[in-house]
Amino acid sequence: MSGVRQTSRDAHKEHVISGKAQSQRNKILEFMRRHQQPRNRREIALLTGFPINVVTGRVNTLIKSGELVEEYFCVDPITNHRVWYVEVPYVVTQAKVVQAKMFEE
Repeated sequence: MSGVRQTSRDAHKEHVISGKAQSQRNKILEFMRRHQQPRNRREIALLTGFPINVVTGRVNTLIKSGELVEEYFCVDPITNHRVWYVEVPYVVTQAKVVQAKMFEE
């Protein structure tokens, strides 16, 4: 974290230790799993009630852990800026693999 003041580092560390960051992360992930639709960070902030800075940090963590993926980059109709839309990665279950094999035969 170069260029970041020590007070910011301390505040971040305290936030993580308190469990608040984990709780926010879990709520955002649960929201994304429940709705199964790509969303950009602004939309997630609006629909979850979390401030955009909270959403950005938690979504970045979820992407790094592989629990969310950046699906596509396009224009947000509200801001007219190009943004990434994220979603829960598609997981192929064993039942779907078996079903797919049945159609191949």
